[in-house]
Amino acid sequence: MDNFRSTFPLNEPAIARQALSRVLTDPITWVPLVPAVAAYTIFDVPALAALVLGALALGGIGAFWRQQWSSITEGLRRTTIENHNRA
Repeated sequence: MDNFRSTFPLNEPAIARQALSRVLTDPITWVPLVPAVAAYTIFDVPALAALVLGALALGGIGAFWRQQWSSITEGLRRTTIENHNRA
């Protein structure tokens, strides 16, 4: 594994915003919520049950992205460094 360290200051808040944008637009984030919405709107499941299903889905999604966060931000840091060096 290469050790990418920056010799210039990285804009960490901008990297975090980019990572969050990737997380929010990734289908892994929103596809698991479809069954909860469908259960309430199509299958007439009570709202409380649909909310519980949605909360469980969000909990799983959150746990998944917490595990992935450092690899996403590290990849964005590498890209930022590579683009800076290329320029």
